[in-house]
Amino acid sequence: MIVDGEKTGAYRIDLRRHARVMSSIAHALYFRDYKRKHLGSWRVFTPSFAYAKTIDRGQVDPWENFRGLLDSGRYTPMPVPHPEVFRYEALEMEQFQTMFRFVFYESVVVNVWTHFHTFVHWSNPWVRGFE
Repeated sequence: MIVDGEKTGAYRIDLRRHARVMSSIAHALYFRDYKRKHLGSWRVFTPSFAYAKTIDRGQVDPWENFRGLLDSGRYTPMPVPHPEVFRYEALEMEQFQTMFRFVFYESVVVNVWTHFHTFVHWSNPWVRGFE
């Protein structure tokens, strides 16, 4: 884990569980802020988690540019009762497309953004005009 640019510890993380928990938080905050459900899933990226091969083998972190891109957004701080424990910011990308940046204990950063699924397979032979 990287905190304030320094390696502070190495932990094995159950990334599926982490993504499920962050997605659950995102669903709840989206409903709270927009008064409607988000009818899709969430993509999750945690810039505070270091790339294992960078730490273990000194390899270049392939996610560094993506971290910079996520950090460059103009997020709007959202009201929370205890920002020293948890705070979040929102970025409206386009209609119904939102990104949240969560910050836990003023150091661990997690980005989540909306992801919609289509329920129509465009090569469906049963739908006219989509041959």
